[in-house]
Amino acid sequence: MAKVLFQAPVSGLRGKLGGSIYSANKSGPYLMARPAYIRQKSTAATVQQTTLTGEGKLWAALTPTQRLQWDTYAALAAQAQTDSLGATYYLSGWQWFVRVNLQLLKCWSYTNVVPPSWTPTVGLAPLIFYFTTNSTPGSDTRATFLNIYPPNVSLVFYGAVSNSVGRTVPVHSYVPFLYVPTGNASTESLHAAWTAKFGTPVIGQRGFIKACIQNFWGRRGALLGTYADCLT
Repeated sequence: MAKVLFQAPVSGLRGKLGGSIYSANKSGPYLMARPAYIRQKSTAATVQQTTLTGEGKLWAALTPTQRLQWDTYAALAAQAQTDSLGATYYLSGWQWFVRVNLQLLKCWSYTNVVPPSWTPTVGLAPLIFYFTTNSTPGSDTRATFLNIYPPNVSLVFYGAVSNSVGRTVPVHSYVPFLYVPTGNASTESLHAAWTAKFGTPVIGQRGFIKACIQNFWGRRGALLGTYADCLT
């Protein structure tokens, strides 16, 4: 590896060029040889490639007016991006279409042909979590909101379970287990989704939950979390 000091007219360089990699750290710019290896395509990479191919077909199916709407949105000053050298650049309408819809796809949602609105996503109202073996509607495992959450937004739940009630954080990471496409409710039953993902609640377990709302473009509000013990 060789350190490089750049002077005018070149003030910086990042990325790969030929057999070398250019980057920088706190000590300044440096140059290193690009490692020689064969990259095996993983299953995840194959899935991603298939997904991007699908997004390309969806983009091609848009009307000229819809594509123009995305291009116009992408050119707005609010969408300016900054690269590793501090220079400003803009994504294309196609790139924003893919960015938005990949996010929606990860959230079990649907393709959105309309560019985003940058109205901030409101937060989720405080919630109470009831964790129980009872499967009777209204008395089952459920989330109750102190305030009704806004209509026409999605609701995303994450959960985790512990076999000990002494923990205030779960042993394992939270995993998504329920997506509510739209609504305006004060209570959401979690029994069926929770049982399918984590098994039937057992007395002595502690259930952990986080929830957030998601708007039409995949933008999410803050996650709100709590836990409850299965006592009955």
